[in-house]
Amino acid sequence: MEDVHGPWTPAEMAEYDRLSEQLSSLTTRLADFAQAITVSLPVVRAAHSSRGDDRG
Repeated sequence: MEDVHGPWTPAEMAEYDRLSEQLSSLTTRLADFAQAITVSLPVVRAAHSSRGDDRG
């Protein structure tokens, strides 16, 4: 949000704060998800390979 039309209203500031918090939360969740995938990937690959699935 740019300061094109003057100062932000209280509603605009509240919306910005809310959206900023959601972005921060989403970033944290995505990082946690990526870490979980990274940790479990060797197990998934081993299970895939032990079944003889060599399609990918």
